This record gives sequence, C-alpha cells and structure tokens, in this order.
Amino acid sequence: MGTAAILARTVQSVYSVSPVSSRHAKAIQLESALDKWHLDLPEHLRFELRYDSAGNLKLPVTPLPHVLSLHMQYWCTTLLLHRPL
Repeated sequence: MGTAAILARTVQSVYSVSPVSSRHAKAIQLESALDKWHLDLPEHLRFELRYDSAGNLKLPVTPLPHVLSLHMQYWCTTLLLHRPL
C-alpha cells in the first residue's frame, strides 16, 4: 500500500465521526502501515539526513524532485496521523 492509499485511509478513518477508541485503534494500524512503507523503500528512493561524529550535518546531494515529493507526502501523512484532535 502506498502513501496515497494510507493518506486516504487516514482521512477516512481518523477524521470521520466515530468513537474515539475506534479512531485510536485505526490510527495504530495506519501508523504501522506507514512505518512499513517507509522501511521498505528501495535505496534509490531513500533520503535521510546524516550527521558526523561531532554532530554536524553532512550535506547530502540534493535528491531528485520525485524523491522529494514522495517524502513530502510521507511526512504530510505522518503529521495528519499524529495531529492532536
């Protein structure tokens, strides 16, 4: 399942009118799916900031636009999922 599907399920499940306990259980399932998606990304689609031993940020090569868009969608979904209601 991709981030678009997880985003759609987040909006439908978490932001619908339903009991709070039901939303919490659905949010846990969605978070698990989102984490699995992120961990299963192929190497060429990954983007992670790295730090040296002194704690200084190592400037990475700027990723391609489609990789940045993919990560923006991931973080948008993460924010919607964890936003306090």
